[in-house]
Amino acid sequence: MCDPSSVSAVDHGSARTTGVANKAVEQRKLASYAGVEGLVANGNFIPFAVETTGRVGPWARSWLESLIGDGPKEELRSLYRRIGQVVMAYNGRLIRCLRQSAVQHHASVPLPSRVPRPLVNRSA
Repeated sequence: MCDPSSVSAVDHGSARTTGVANKAVEQRKLASYAGVEGLVANGNFIPFAVETTGRVGPWARSWLESLIGDGPKEELRSLYRRIGQVVMAYNGRLIRCLRQSAVQHHASVPLPSRVPRPLVNRSA
């Protein structure tokens, strides 16, 4: 799972071009597993990448399409729906964790002893 809004992805142009985050993750995975004898070279390794937006990477998309082949396209749509469900579940857990972290952080920050009054423009 990769985030197209991460600093790294934005630095690589994800704000202008779709799929940049996926492609970067795929390349990192290919490089990381390149030394494993026969894994990448023989086509036995698929760098499966999915963005937090639900976009499936090119390698993963190609592999999923090869699984279905000339079969019914509904099967492919079903796979993409399931991937979308997994992405939604991941994003939900991520949001819960971030909220929990924010609440814990907020609870540890001491409140000011005196709350400043807002500035009011009395000349109007």
